[in-house]
Amino acid sequence: MLINYFTRYTPTQKSDSLILLAPEFGPFAPAKIRRGVLLPFASVKTWPFVLNALTRGLLCGDQFAVTLNFPEEVLALKPGFVSRYSVNMANALTPRHPAKQLTALPLPVTALFAEQDELYDARLTAEFVKACGNQNLRSGIIQHSQHLGCMFTVSEEIRQHVMGIAGKSEA
Repeated sequence: MLINYFTRYTPTQKSDSLILLAPEFGPFAPAKIRRGVLLPFASVKTWPFVLNALTRGLLCGDQFAVTLNFPEEVLALKPGFVSRYSVNMANALTPRHPAKQLTALPLPVTALFAEQDELYDARLTAEFVKACGNQNLRSGIIQHSQHLGCMFTVSEEIRQHVMGIAGKSEA
């Protein structure tokens, strides 16, 4: 969503930098970076997206089209947990042209990938990001972590990002 925001709109709030934690660049990213998983992270109904695109957003925008496959015990513990979202939300979250958009990001960005991510290959995704050639963009791999669990082990990488930004503003 932040990639879309900073490349498709003029931000109304000033931001010094971004940290993208385990970003998933969606179906328009290179297929080689995605992992084939036995149990998909989400189930997607494609027909609402097709109808929405054919009608230039007039139909099916509010249609639930993505269901996140959380275990029932997780959903039972947190009944208000977001477990599905609409075509409009999926479109807001998903970069249409990830390589072009990453290249166009106008501020310092650190993209951090979980080493053992279930959705994508961290090394290939980091290579994809580097190949965009944006001097504002750096990436790193969070060792011994998975897609959702990486948020609990990322403090050192965040510290390095903040210190790097602080050091640039002092120069």
